[in-house]
Amino acid sequence: MFTPNKPDKILCSVRSIWVTATPEEKLRQAILKYMLDKGGYPKGNTAVEVLIGQENNARRADIVVYAKSLEKGLSPYLIVECKAVKLNAQMIQQVGGYNHYFEAPFIALANQEESYWGWMDAKTKSYRLQWGFPSYKDLASWKPELGA
Repeated sequence: MFTPNKPDKILCSVRSIWVTATPEEKLRQAILKYMLDKGGYPKGNTAVEVLIGQENNARRADIVVYAKSLEKGLSPYLIVECKAVKLNAQMIQQVGGYNHYFEAPFIALANQEESYWGWMDAKTKSYRLQWGFPSYKDLASWKPELGA
């Protein structure tokens, strides 16, 4: 949602604050809208621009979805990187690098035209990606070892 008083601002649906409406931010908000409205992702377990590392060498993950587990309590479940440009292999490495810190079972990468999601293949030690963006329910029932 844009404000007529501040046309360069967009309301973040998770943080409930007005942020600068850059192309990447507009995309991030569109992805969040899909995730929350159609994908069934819990808003209360979704964070935006999550800090990684120390302040002077900090980076930010665009979207982190948390889930409850018996072992760890609330822990990262899905890391989403949003790009306002054409997707490439370097971006997969970027979100994979973020996930080295988070250790979430799933990652996703999206722009305005395409999206991919995946998981770390324990045998090959690389990410296996699939086209699309799963719903929260589908992600929760995903069995990577079975491929479905």
